[in-house]
Amino acid sequence: MKLWLALMLAFSSQWAFANGLPVFSLQPTNESVLPGGTANLAISAMGTDGYQWRFDGTDIPGATNETLQISDVQITNTGYYVAIARNSTGWVPSQMAYLSINYDRGGAYPPIGGLVPLSNVGNTYVEGQIGYPWEAVQIVAGPELDQMQPLGLVLPYGDWLYNDFTNGYFDAPDQFVNTVAPGQNVYYSVLVTITDETGDTYTLPSTVMLLVAGGNDYPTPSNYGLKFPDSIEWPEPTLYESPATNQLVVAGETLSITDGYGAYNDFGIPTVQWRKDGKNIPGATNFSYSTFSFFGQSIFTITNLQTSDAGVYDAIIYGDLWEVSPKIYISVQASVQPTNEPAILENPSDNGSSFVCTLVGTPGKNYELQESSNLVNWVNLGTLANVTGTVTFSYSTNLFNLGNPQFYRTMLLP
Repeated sequence: MKLWLALMLAFSSQWAFANGLPVFSLQPTNESVLPGGTANLAISAMGTDGYQWRFDGTDIPGATNETLQISDVQITNTGYYVAIARNSTGWVPSQMAYLSINYDRGGAYPPIGGLVPLSNVGNTYVEGQIGYPWEAVQIVAGPELDQMQPLGLVLPYGDWLYNDFTNGYFDAPDQFVNTVAPGQNVYYSVLVTITDETGDTYTLPSTVMLLVAGGNDYPTPSNYGLKFPDSIEWPEPTLYESPATNQLVVAGETLSITDGYGAYNDFGIPTVQWRKDGKNIPGATNFSYSTFSFFGQSIFTITNLQTSDAGVYDAIIYGDLWEVSPKIYISVQASVQPTNEPAILENPSDNGSSFVCTLVGTPGKNYELQESSNLVNWVNLGTLANVTGTVTFSYSTNLFNLGNPQFYRTMLLP
């Protein structure tokens, strides 16, 4: 009997699943509810025999259904939620969803959320000023670094309570952040719109600060030390290298993830913190940096991968700016396929002109590679000789120029 595995590559997004691994058809989305409200997160996956919800990287006891309901939502419930779909073949993570509290009750109700400053009057040194003539300023803030959102108030020049055009000082009413409570941590930055000497206009961020939101009995925090761009080359560091956002691995393997950064940092060498499912991984702070080239790399390695390692991984780089790398979804196949079982296709990519992929299967066996656009009609592309058990192959195709999904499968030959 011929055995096969299908791999779907969607336009502008790559997904790889071993034969029999669950496939999500409904992903959870961010939720924001009023204090004491109820949040409902929903997922659905094909080919699964069970789910496990995680909160900030930790399994939630008994949360094994397609819908996760969180009642009487308080600050302690806010954070990242991920669902793992599993079966005998392996584990696959869903997308991450963030649950926040919306403190803006609207209407005649006064706001009860956190307050942050929109002023740099206290910054009396050069880094606290804006190096170019400025046109407008806007706050960006949120409960997590990847949950920061621009606030509604954008103040152009001339609307300030106090201003000095030459030095770029500004002072305006405190800004209301509806996703944090007074006394809660809030990530804070300022977007400045500037005009350079040629007349070109740019919108650039200030440095990022971690503050404690004001309001109620908490004073509005100070942003003294906030630094602004003095050139259009800002911001730094800049992410220039990151792996494919979806990784399919086999239990027992070793996986290394590399993020590369360019950073001419005036305030010290940048640092990195890797996360799983939104939670910091202890000790995962590897970062090598060249002061000669101003480029650095962070390599995160998982050895002897197990199904429990399935999840969502990213890294935060701390420098002049703080940046979150693209999220990497790691699915784990329980084990290498035994003799006469289907192969798996791993790490699909596009090198510019060809589809490149790795086949993991039975050593010494031959596999026929086939392609289809409809899962009905299949075209033979050739035979792969899998001498060692793993073979990487490429196939010239215009697949990535198409707007429709393409499917690939391998068939074990007798």
